[in-house]
This record gives sequence, C-alpha cells and structure tokens, in this order.
Amino acid sequence: DLGGATRTITVNGNKATIDGVISNGGLTKAGSVELQLGAANTYTGATVLETGTLSLSGSGRLSDSTAVTVEGGTLDFNAISDTVGSFAITGGTFRDGTLTAATYNLGGGTIDATGALGAGTLTNTANTTLNGTAAATTIDVTGGTLTLGSASRFNGTTPALTVSSGANLA
Repeated sequence: DLGGATRTITVNGNKATIDGVISNGGLTKAGSVELQLGAANTYTGATVLETGTLSLSGSGRLSDSTAVTVEGGTLDFNAISDTVGSFAITGGTFRDGTLTAATYNLGGGTIDATGALGAGTLTNTANTTLNGTAAATTIDVTGGTLTLGSASRFNGTTPALTVSSGANLA
C-alpha cells in the first residue's frame, strides 16, 4: 500500500522484484537497474519511468487506470499484454509486449520492434521512432517526425491520419 501518495523506487546495484500487489497511490521508477513487477497491481496513480528498466513478469500487470509515462529507460513487458489508462513517451523505449490505452502521446523515444500499441488515439508531438506496430484508429502527427521503421507499422483497421503543417511522417 503506497498510502495514497506517489512513491519513488530507486534501484541501483542489483535487480529488484516486487511480487506483491501495489495499491493506493502512484509509482515512479528511478535508478539505473531493473525493477520487475510480478503481481496484478491495483494502484490508480501515475506510473512514471525516469531511468533504468521497469518490467513485468508472470502475472505482473499495471493498473488498468494508471497513466504511464516513459521519460527515459526501458519499459519492458516481457511478451505480456496489458491495458492502462493512457501512455506517453518522451524518451527511452517501450519493448516486448502489447500495451493498450485510450490515448498514446508520442513525444520522443522509441517503440521497439517487439513492442505493439493497441487501438486508441495516437498523437505524435516530437521526433519518435515506431519500429513496432500500432493499431490506433486515429493518428495525429502534430509536431516533430514520426519515423516508421518499415512499412506496415499501422495494423488492424486503416487509421484516420492527419499530419499537421511542419510535422512529418517518414
């Protein structure tokens, strides 16, 4: 129980694993080493990855309502599919799994070839690389360049696509 507050967990030295359910608050991951979550967590506050690796394993899941922000480091789902409230990336990498959210704000960073974004609305605001796939139904490139690693990055239905003046889709 996080006591209703956002708690920062800093991991340096050796990998840390939390196999118990995290509830009642929010989570910020700092430090250069991996923090692995192994339970179906119920906290509803934000999940922020500043540095290092935040990973899921086994039955590990983030709360369906958490707002996930990757500022740096690696968010690694280890081939797990998970649903969250919203997803934003300004640096770092999302990899190895499927993340589904109502909204995706890509403001930098990389969606790795092993990472997939589910249905929802995707907005790109800064230089971002999409090497994985996105099943977004609406894609708005409002700033920077959304660089596609190869053809067929948008899967599922054909999305409604808008590229604003000064923005690029490459």
